[in-house]
Amino acid sequence: MFQNKNVYRLSDENMVFRPLFFLQEKLDRKINARTIQDEEIAKENYLKKVVGFRVEMGELLNATRLHKYWSSGLPESKERILDEYADGLHFLLSIGGEKKVGDFTYQGLYDGEIQPQDIMWLCDKLMTIPWMEIRKEDYLLGLEMYLKLGELLLFTWEEIKQAYVTKNIENQERQNTGY
Repeated sequence: MFQNKNVYRLSDENMVFRPLFFLQEKLDRKINARTIQDEEIAKENYLKKVVGFRVEMGELLNATRLHKYWSSGLPESKERILDEYADGLHFLLSIGGEKKVGDFTYQGLYDGEIQPQDIMWLCDKLMTIPWMEIRKEDYLLGLEMYLKLGELLLFTWEEIKQAYVTKNIENQERQNTGY
């Protein structure tokens, strides 16, 4: 799955993020309405979003198995990896909402042959970004890196968007049933 020599570029697609930020904001409002919000709780919830993103990064890596150099096992299905990717995108869009980001244009900063070490390098960087103190400009760079990760995993924008929307619907339903 990851040894594809053809360069696929998400930046060649028409990527509109505003609806995804809107869907995430709607979900976040529903979640926040369940508890009293003050500054301390908001800080704690932000930290939980950051930790949640890092947990999802770990689950994404486990699904790809790229870090398991000692194992000859195959990665999980593309659908499973995409589902984990969408989980991470949920947390990133929620963090972006906290930074008052409402739209984004993917620049496609990477150009070249896809190598597993590129994926590992991006995962390491994404897991060590100081999300708690991040400025809006740095958040946008982090989002760019996460989308590059999706590109290196050979996901199309349509696949990413559909996986996100499907997961958002599932999360909205979970909130309706007291998840």
